[in-house]
Amino acid sequence: LVPRYISVSPTSFTFEAKTTEKKTIEISSTETPWIIDNMVDWVSLSANTGSLSSSIQIGVKENTSGDDARLGIFYVKSNVEDWKYESPINVSQAGAEPYILPDKDEFDLPGSVNETSFSVSSNCTWDVSANVSWLTVTKKGSDVSFSTTANEFTAYRSGIITLTHQGTKNASSNINIRQAPASITASTETLTFNNTAGMVELTIKAEAAWTASSSSSWIELSPSYGN
Repeated sequence: LVPRYISVSPTSFTFEAKTTEKKTIEISSTETPWIIDNMVDWVSLSANTGSLSSSIQIGVKENTSGDDARLGIFYVKSNVEDWKYESPINVSQAGAEPYILPDKDEFDLPGSVNETSFSVSSNCTWDVSANVSWLTVTKKGSDVSFSTTANEFTAYRSGIITLTHQGTKNASSNINIRQAPASITASTETLTFNNTAGMVELTIKAEAAWTASSSSSWIELSPSYGN
């Protein structure tokens, strides 16, 4: 009879996201070759097989993902036919600090209907939302497109687009939107008529829907609205 024996210590490792430190797995073997099985792609080992007791170094690649921590399991197994043995090795690694970086953090827009977009660089999953009803936002991969209605009020208005990630660590970023009131101009501000009936044509330029009215019954307007 051959005295088969394998002991592995420790069987659990924890790494930081950016660590380059290597740690040691002690494998004690008596007359039993061993082999590593089900290797994890982001874990590195100084040896994958052996026939004697060994100290092997274990390290991990940097985890650049800002989502949750990752976990991997591989096995130290006996590499003989007459004795089956395996010991699982658990490896966990923290996620990176999540970030969400839009390429622009504010927009000053005219009062008309607008369609605009910006790009986002990030190492985590994220969602987008707006805090006002006149802003509509859509996520398309790493880009965000947004549209505004025309500002038919007489003052500037402001809204915020928020990018958020929720996980083991949270992250967020705000984009400030400021929109001017819609402008409206007429081709002239003064009309002069003779003492007979007459008609004058005005050209209206407006960034939003408009209406026209008269304070006197002897003045007729047509049309009295437009876009």
